[in-house]
Amino acid sequence: MIARRRGWLAALALASLAACQSGSNPDTPDADPGSPQRPPRGQALLEPWLAQGFYKSWTCEAMIFPPRLNGNHGRQRVCANELLLGSTAGTYPVGASSVKELFDARDQPNGYAVGLKIEAADGPQTWYWYERRGTNPNGPPKADGMALPDCAVCHQLAARDYVFIRPL
Repeated sequence: MIARRRGWLAALALASLAACQSGSNPDTPDADPGSPQRPPRGQALLEPWLAQGFYKSWTCEAMIFPPRLNGNHGRQRVCANELLLGSTAGTYPVGASSVKELFDARDQPNGYAVGLKIEAADGPQTWYWYERRGTNPNGPPKADGMALPDCAVCHQLAARDYVFIRPL
């Protein structure tokens, strides 16, 4: 009995650790599975939302910019929703979001990077991050989840709440 309980507890601990390392299941729908001001989570829901161009109604940079900081996202044009732009201090409100349109060296579309605030607190676990390179919306994403170490390493350098944004 004790050995079985220890085995069950060990399995539970391993499952919890795996969830922390890979983020929560990004395909778990939000209460609002996508609206013009809030992207959904998970590639299966997010890619059609991006294809519909909802984020293009947000405030967007007028031109494509060269890579920022370490250049991880490459050439890009950033669009930000009202919640992100309207917040001036502290952590961003739940639903604050940005979409980076990614471009190759010839200014041809080359994927997306999305950030969505999902929890009213501080830390990388409060953000959903998604990045897909290339033109195939079904291509494997580089990022799709919460508390992703590869995203947090760079975004922790932001002046405020894991977001790099300049006036749009």
